Amino acid sequence: MLRTVVQGRGIQNWLQQVWRQYRWMALMINHDTRGAVYLSDWVVVLSARAATVRRQLPVPPPRPRQLSMVTSPEFAAVEQEVLEVLYEESRRALVQ
Repeated sequence: MLRTVVQGRGIQNWLQQVWRQYRWMALMINHDTRGAVYLSDWVVVLSARAATVRRQLPVPPPRPRQLSMVTSPEFAAVEQEVLEVLYEESRRALVQ
């Protein structure tokens, strides 16, 4: 588990450095809510089937971001909203 976390943070830091250097835009599919919030300017949550947009959430802190921002109230609020939408969507998918 720790190895996965360290490797994940290393990749996130590398992506931040690449973004700083090239300022490119990328679409990333991520199953880690904290990583998605850390790396994104926007988080788009999709539905379970038929992949429609359930919610688009802006991520407020500007770039470049520091890893310490992950525990800030702003980040926590966005991550909590992402988790709530995912929870609602998973419940809805199970009922269908």
